[in-house]
Amino acid sequence: MFTSGSLSRLTLLVLTVALTTSCISESSGESSDPGASHEGPAGWELPLQAYMPSEEQVELVADAREFLLSACMARYGFSYEAAPELPSYGPETMTDLRYGIHDPAVVERYGYKPPIDLRAAREQETEALATTALSAEEEAVMTGEPVGGAAPAPDVPAGGCSGEADRAIVATGEEPATLAAELSNDAYLRAQREPEVAAAFTSWSSCMADRGFRYDHPMAPVDDPRFAVIDPSAAELATAEADLACREEHRVVETWYRAEVRLQEQAIERNFEQLDLERARLAEAVRGAAGLLGTHS
Repeated sequence: MFTSGSLSRLTLLVLTVALTTSCISESSGESSDPGASHEGPAGWELPLQAYMPSEEQVELVADAREFLLSACMARYGFSYEAAPELPSYGPETMTDLRYGIHDPAVVERYGYKPPIDLRAAREQETEALATTALSAEEEAVMTGEPVGGAAPAPDVPAGGCSGEADRAIVATGEEPATLAAELSNDAYLRAQREPEVAAAFTSWSSCMADRGFRYDHPMAPVDDPRFAVIDPSAAELATAEADLACREEHRVVETWYRAEVRLQEQAIERNFEQLDLERARLAEAVRGAAGLLGTHS
C-alpha cells in the first residue's frame, strides 16, 4: 500500500537504494577503471556499494515487511495487500545513467526517456495507487497516529503496524542508517567540482554549442522543459544525439566516474567504523527478514 505514513525510514531506505543499485561488492574499487567492464556505465561499480543493500536484499526485506504488515492489520480487522509490482523504468544499476545517457541505441529512439511504453507504465501506476489507498481508519492503525479524525485503537503498537514490522525485522529496534547513501550523494556532487571534471564539462558545453545546443551542464538537457512530454520530439532526439557525441568526444562520463570513485574511497577511509556498523545493521535486517520468511513459508 502507498500512503503518506505507511513507509518507514527503513522501507524508504531500501526502496531508494533499489532504484540506484543492483549489486553489492565485498571489496571497494575493484572495478574503478571503466575499461574493466564491457557493459558500459551500467556495469561499473562504486566503492560505497559495498555498504549498500543488493536488489535481492531489498526484495527480501520488503517481502518480510509486507508479510508482517498484513498479519498486523488483520488483527484489527483490516485486509492488507501489498501494491502490485509496477514496471521498472529507472536505472538498471547504481551507475547506469548516474552520469547521464550512454547507450546510442536507446538515445536514437527514445532520446532522454527510458526504453519502455511510458503511457502504459503510468496508467498502471495510477491504477495501483487508486486500488491500494488506505482509508483513514486503516492508516491510523498502520501508522499509530490519528488520521482524518480516525484514531488508532488503544492497543495498536507504537508506530502502528509499520513500527511493529520494522522492529520485528531489526531486533535491536534501530533502523539501518543512511550514511553510505549520504556519502555517495556527496561524492557525486563534489566530483563535479573536481578540476578535470569541470574541464570536461566545459569542453562538452562548447561542443554542444558548436552543434547549435546551449547548455552549461551535461545533465541540464534532461531537465529541459521542452522535453517534459511522454513522446520524444525531433528536437529531443537531435539534442540527445549531439549530447552523446560530445560526451564521448570529451570522455565526460569516464572522467566524472573516476573522480567520484576517488572521492568515495576517501570518504570510506574517513568513515570506516561507522560504515562498518551500518553494514552490520543491514546484515541484521536481512537475517531478520530471512528468518521471518523462512518461518512462515
